[in-house]
Amino acid sequence: MPGQLAFKIVGDRPLVSVEVKPSLPRQEYLNRSTLPIPSDTVPFLIDTGSPYCVIDESVIATWRLRMNNPVTIQTGLQQVVNRWHFDLSLRLHVHPSSDSWLHGSESVMSVPAGHFAPEGHKGIIGMSILCKGRLTFDGHTGVVTLDW
Repeated sequence: MPGQLAFKIVGDRPLVSVEVKPSLPRQEYLNRSTLPIPSDTVPFLIDTGSPYCVIDESVIATWRLRMNNPVTIQTGLQQVVNRWHFDLSLRLHVHPSSDSWLHGSESVMSVPAGHFAPEGHKGIIGMSILCKGRLTFDGHTGVVTLDW
């Protein structure tokens, strides 16, 4: 279903709210087991220079998720980080009542807790999601628009 998010640049950075949950298949399992579905809504940086999505492990630390395939990634803050892939559901939105873009099962790489703390966000939305839409920036107004 087509949609659009429009948001302002915050401190020279395009930030968007992301509701993070376990992947949709994991949510179905939790529902059948009558277990609660953990979730958190945190700011993510829109980063066209990152080929993948990344999350700070502090967001999902207590969720008992399966750590998939160890991965070594290069980040802007550290040359190499050895962490994990997690299958997560990511819903991008500006306000909880606004239009949203749901990705029900996205392979997201992790970084150690606090990795992004100096920058004020908890994750990165990279090209693994952005390539599925259109991102535009209006320099006069400072508004970023994401269409899908």
